[in-house]
Amino acid sequence: MRPRISVAFVLLLASTAVFLSGCGQSSQTPSTTATEQSSRPPLQRIYTDVAFFSPNLGLISGWEGAILKSTDMGSSWKPVRTSQTADLNSVAFINGRTAVAVGSAGNIIRSTDGGSSWKPVKSPTGNTLNKVAWSGGRSAVAVGWSGTVIRTTNGGLTWTELNAPTDPHDVLNDISFSDNIGLIVATSGHVYKSTDGGASWTMIAVPGSKHLFTVAAIDPNTALVAGEAGTIMKTYNGGKDWMMESNTIEASDTKDDILSMRAVNNQSLVAVTWSGSVLRSADGGTNWTVISSVSERSLRSIGFPTLTDVIAVGDGQTIIDSNNAGYSWKKISGD
Repeated sequence: MRPRISVAFVLLLASTAVFLSGCGQSSQTPSTTATEQSSRPPLQRIYTDVAFFSPNLGLISGWEGAILKSTDMGSSWKPVRTSQTADLNSVAFINGRTAVAVGSAGNIIRSTDGGSSWKPVKSPTGNTLNKVAWSGGRSAVAVGWSGTVIRTTNGGLTWTELNAPTDPHDVLNDISFSDNIGLIVATSGHVYKSTDGGASWTMIAVPGSKHLFTVAAIDPNTALVAGEAGTIMKTYNGGKDWMMESNTIEASDTKDDILSMRAVNNQSLVAVTWSGSVLRSADGGTNWTVISSVSERSLRSIGFPTLTDVIAVGDGQTIIDSNNAGYSWKKISGD
């Protein structure tokens, strides 16, 4: 999967029998500046996802059941007890009080008080779930290993596994919605589309695509997908046609895997990579500039408290912050 995993890192993974989920990603670990000591080596203490409902309400998920909460635009984070040992790979808000997190072995937890406390929810699958996304109203969709797609329509209280046309051997890595239009990307390079808020899915062709790790739906017609070796492709017509955009990245290394990409609006996008770099576009994803992120670890997710504030999280319990839409960064936590 990941082409740049060091020998030392591989040995660390083997020694603790941790199987990384998604496209070389695992579930995730705990903490920030004030978290309890993890049983895993530092490189395996991973934050996997970050989500904001409002500037003063944000959550981070991580390995070993880690959940962190921020009430100050991501400037500081406090660990929340979840009584969960499973790795958590993703977290999403359904509304200002309700949030869900998903992870290894199909585990799902749910909060009804803005992320301050969590309870386990019965899952319809034992497959690892890599990403969960709000899809409108009280609905959300989660995707993962073995082509798994599950959905809730009651705020995460109950979930149903969908009979989606996915490859049972495929790893679904990311999901993004704009209105009722949803897109899923997979390690195989497959892309799946929903036009009914995630209730049903169809495969759409993406010619020549490589492993895909992330998708950003900008509006019902416009979306970008990204992944292996700096691949970035864009559609302007709902996925009927795709254009290669990554050949305009201004960097000496354009072959880095892109793990997460999110849009502030239809022109401003930020992406993060396996090597800890940040990519930024100000023209809808046509041209990209590589920006020093102050991180030496892989960055796995991006969240926006405001239109100018950006939080990125990743390996080694890394949290970095930008207050100028991604042009410069400072480290909040990380080894």
